[in-house]
Amino acid sequence: MSWRPVKKTMSSIYGPRSLRLLCLVSLAACAAPVARGEEEEVTRPASSALIGGTVDNDDPSVVALVEKGKPVCTGTVVAPLAVLTAAHCVTDVSPDQVLLRVAGLPDFVLPVTNAVVDPDYDPLRRTADLAFVQLGTVAPTPPVPVIATQLASPVGRRVRLVGFGVDASFSPSSMKRRQGAAEIVGATNDSLQLDAAETRTCFGDSGGPALAMVDGAEEVVGVASHGNVRCDGVSVETRLDTHLADFVEPYLLSHAGDKATSGDGCVDDQLCQGGLCLSSAGPQSVRYCSDACDPRGACPSGMRCERGACRYPGPAPGTLGTACTVPSDCRSFLCVAADDPATRACSRPCDPTEPGSCPRAFDCVAVEGATVPFACMAGPDPTTEPVSGNCDLAPTGPPRSLSAQGTRMALVLAMTAMCFLRRRETRAPPDRGCGATARVPGSAPRRAWQ
Repeated sequence: MSWRPVKKTMSSIYGPRSLRLLCLVSLAACAAPVARGEEEEVTRPASSALIGGTVDNDDPSVVALVEKGKPVCTGTVVAPLAVLTAAHCVTDVSPDQVLLRVAGLPDFVLPVTNAVVDPDYDPLRRTADLAFVQLGTVAPTPPVPVIATQLASPVGRRVRLVGFGVDASFSPSSMKRRQGAAEIVGATNDSLQLDAAETRTCFGDSGGPALAMVDGAEEVVGVASHGNVRCDGVSVETRLDTHLADFVEPYLLSHAGDKATSGDGCVDDQLCQGGLCLSSAGPQSVRYCSDACDPRGACPSGMRCERGACRYPGPAPGTLGTACTVPSDCRSFLCVAADDPATRACSRPCDPTEPGSCPRAFDCVAVEGATVPFACMAGPDPTTEPVSGNCDLAPTGPPRSLSAQGTRMALVLAMTAMCFLRRRETRAPPDRGCGATARVPGSAPRRAWQ
């Protein structure tokens, strides 16, 4: 299966080691002064959430580049298999996944297979700071248009910035995407300088887009590159129009015909080669591409022809609770085992302190030896879970009739009373007795293994 949803919250996004790495990278990349009258300062890669921005739920094609579970940069889907970002986002760090967030749907995680850096990139001067990240599967959202002509009279233009990362307090942003406006106050043949009065890029925003209205439509005109270490000065964007002919256009033309095939993730029909984007059943409903079919025709493995289209008869493979053997079997890249290490299922990260972190019938449990501390696992079935203690009496399935249910309840009550009397007579320890074992809020969670 090709695309994979992942958790909505991450704790400890920017650990001390990550911040130290970013600072070291910035010290190696001193830039010339970019603001009018501003003295030269040590610059930093602009890799974080926008300072002065607001939470953004309307730009699903602006994505987070992730390395080993932590966001390191921002990028923009500009072709079905291509994400535009900054060159230092693939040379200073090594993202292995792209996180794509669509409001109202589980997050998507897409594998990274390759990266192509602008051959003119100069890491010391931060010029030609552009790169494309190649995806292993087609992105489920429409590409964002890239400016195709010369950006006339850039100074004074307004742009919209979008990025993932820390906020003004430099605290972890829990993977929130933010947006904000800025004005272009300076330009060179390679870069655009943005005023710091409204919105400023910071750690984690590197590679994010500067969007401007061109001929009545919003297009990417710049890519976040760098700024000063305090994130309180002019932000520098690499402009695209001066790099179109030698780098941007040739790459995009080579990927123009890519489309999602049956089973790939999607958000609308137009993104699918077969013209159909369907919803799956199960505790984690996802959308996937499909093809029209004839009942006598063949469908891809795991699907069957129903109501004129190839569909999964149950939960889509790789979704929450489905069987797995390795992480790549899961859309979340998280394959864990609870209670019985030999039985593994696809999961997703969760937060035990956050209500609704897992869907109904799933518990947020601790995970042993995994990259995440807690994961959603299927809870015990109340129709099959045995009653614990010295006098087990468990239902083995739904009652066959109302009278059978009443009889069973009477037996349970009678046995409970007998055990209570016996417990008083034998002065059994207070932690033993009859009744189902329940997890009390705040008690130790179930354990799982990855």
